Amino acid sequence: VLPKWLMRRYTMLWQHFREEKFTFEEANKVLKEDSRTTNLFLSLLNRNGWVISEAHPSDPRKRLYQLRSPEVVLRDIARELGGKHV
Repeated sequence: VLPKWLMRRYTMLWQHFREEKFTFEEANKVLKEDSRTTNLFLSLLNRNGWVISEAHPSDPRKRLYQLRSPEVVLRDIARELGGKHV
């Protein structure tokens, strides 16, 4: 489960992008954070399965991100905790 500071930022991105793909720069602009904080945030979301990242098609040095919906993430958490239904 994500700490409150991560959840707050996830919510900001979800309200802006939903399930649309976005770049690091776009996320940084929405979050109004320094680059290190945005990088840490996206890394933690990725590690916890809240965001999917892939190589940018036109520049493999960059990444594209796509948030997983809150419903899907909560269903995954419930499965991990041993619940059958959410």
